Amino acid sequence: MSFKRAYNIFKVLFKFRFRIMKTFKLDSILSIASNIISLVGSILFWLLISESGFELAGWSYSDVLVFIALSEMFYGFEQNVFASASEFWRVIYMGGLDVQMVRPFDVRVRFILMNIDYLGLLLSFVKVGVIIMVSGARLVFSKMLLAILVIFVACYVLMLIRLMVSYLAFKYGKTDVVTQLCDSITKFNKYPLVIFPMVIRIIMMVVVPFYFFSTFPAEYVLGKINGVTIIYMLCALLGNVVLWTILNKLAWRRGRMSYESLNG
Repeated sequence: MSFKRAYNIFKVLFKFRFRIMKTFKLDSILSIASNIISLVGSILFWLLISESGFELAGWSYSDVLVFIALSEMFYGFEQNVFASASEFWRVIYMGGLDVQMVRPFDVRVRFILMNIDYLGLLLSFVKVGVIIMVSGARLVFSKMLLAILVIFVACYVLMLIRLMVSYLAFKYGKTDVVTQLCDSITKFNKYPLVIFPMVIRIIMMVVVPFYFFSTFPAEYVLGKINGVTIIYMLCALLGNVVLWTILNKLAWRRGRMSYESLNG
């Protein structure tokens, strides 16, 4: 598929999604209000923790706010771009592949693009900017861009994992309970993962990309790690991409071989 064709498809999907947001204005407004309340609550929580005298080793209140900002960036990508991967099992279970597999555009990519929340994604960038300003931290712009790229890649790996869970629908049908359990793993991102023992942190770097959701990006932009560690970490992230891409491809191929149309 050419770049021009892909761009035209993306433009059509964007217009379609924007019309949905205009149709459900109240829902969009309530979503914005909910995000603001959640953000203010998170900032106040850490402020109270800081004023009580408790601090994470090596993390000031300003540092924690930077972490929160990058955490919001993670949730921006995770909830507004890639979250629909958890619902892909419905396409399999309801026999949606019967029609969609004959189209030239990958059914999984099209499904995710159709469900991107552009307003929510835009608000995420706004929230990140506001929190960074509140923190008073002086960050290097180029480092912030790399940190956001790392978060995006980590979310992409999480999407691959969620898709693999959805593929269980090929054999077992409904997998909503399992996907909900898989979605709950993002709760790990509420706090810097430096609170975990080293062994668990290594697992969260090498096997699954949890450490790259926000903790590593925050450490990177705040200058808490040296160049050698950064290289090792980026290699670990690349390893996650390769590992889960291969596993996803194999699971997708095997699932399609067992596909028997409606109800799996």
